[in-house]
Formats: sequence, structure tokens, C-alpha cells
Amino acid sequence: MKLAGLLLAVILVLQPWPTRGDRDASAFPGIPRHMLLSAYPLRNIGGNNTGSCFAVGPFTVVTAAHCVDGDGDFEVEARRGQGFGWVSAKLLKRDKNRDVAVLRLECRLEVTARVAPEDALEVGDALIAVGFPGPALAPCASVGYLAGREKETRHDEDGNLWQTSNAVFFGNSGGPVFDPRSGLVVGMQTRGAGSAFMGLAPNLAYIVSAKTLRKVLKDAGCE
Repeated sequence: MKLAGLLLAVILVLQPWPTRGDRDASAFPGIPRHMLLSAYPLRNIGGNNTGSCFAVGPFTVVTAAHCVDGDGDFEVEARRGQGFGWVSAKLLKRDKNRDVAVLRLECRLEVTARVAPEDALEVGDALIAVGFPGPALAPCASVGYLAGREKETRHDEDGNLWQTSNAVFFGNSGGPVFDPRSGLVVGMQTRGAGSAFMGLAPNLAYIVSAKTLRKVLKDAGCE
């Protein structure tokens, strides 16, 4: 991992765990504001699935397909006035093979993120993953690096599922992964590997690449 990534990791470790009301840049000094504020908690009212998502447009969010499995109603917790509230989200596209889904919200989102135009990462590049693990609905940011590329996986038929060293908790699925240098989304958290205490797969996680995200967004008519 590069020196900048190591320094950022130290900053994160020294910060207290944020509460629901701390969902702003001040909770994680050292991380650009848009990385935290473009990510949102997600819930599937008709089932037991929960996860994270991120905004790629004022009314459009991306998440993992397995987070919105089934025929239930979906909601995203977004900022409304001075606080937060659950708003309805309509499913536009669900690609189970690539584990990517696109939803449209009824309200406008204040902060959005940009998906990288191409897959330009190299093994060893630093990454920042943002998500909402557990029931607290508070953001969590983890620093890792690109560890490798999986050529044959059950989740991504394009072979663009990448392995990272970021820690993944239950609830992080669907959350964005940023390149700290460009500030662009270079992937989406899809799953951890193995099993560990409280759903954590330490130092081993998989992300769907930006190329795949753009392909599903195009299929959904959002690019």
C-alpha cells in the first residue's frame, strides 16, 4: 500500500465510531466529503436484505443486486432538511450475474459520485471503501489496496471482479469504492470471502469494477 493510504488508515483508526447524526465529513477527517456523503443505507422492506448504495445522479443510486433481491419495496435513507428519512426507490435494473442493481429515488440527492470511465487501477493501488454495516446506520470507511483480479467468478460474467484488502462487514455490500487520487468510484463492494466473527472477512473482499458498473448503468438507460 502506498504511503498516503497508510497515513489515511492511521487517521481512521484514531477516530471514534460515528453515530447516525455524524454522517458528514467531520466524522472522518482526511476523507473527501463527497466520498462519505454520496453513500447511503439501503433496506428491502419486503425481505431481510440490507446493504449500502451510492448516488451516481440526483435521482439514481447503484447497489448490489443481492441487496434488492425479491419483490419487496426498497428504501434509501437520504438527507431531508436538517435530518434523515427513508425515501422510496424504484428498481430500474437488476443484473444478478454481475450483482449490480440500479434504482431511482423519488427525492433529489444532494451529493453524487462519478464512476471512473475505465478500469485503470493497478495491483497495489490504494482504495477507500464506504458503507453502512450493522443496524446503526452510521458510515464506515476502510482503507485497502487492489490485491488482484478474479478471471472466473460466479458474480461477474465479464471477469471484472477484483480482489481488495478492504475489510467487509455485513451491510457494506453495494457501497462505493473510491480511488483516493482521482476521487472517482472505481468499484462497488459485492462480497467478502470466507466467514469470520460478526460477518467480517478481514483483508479479503471483492468489488465489481467500474467498467461493469458503467455497462449496467447503460443497460438501465442511466448513462
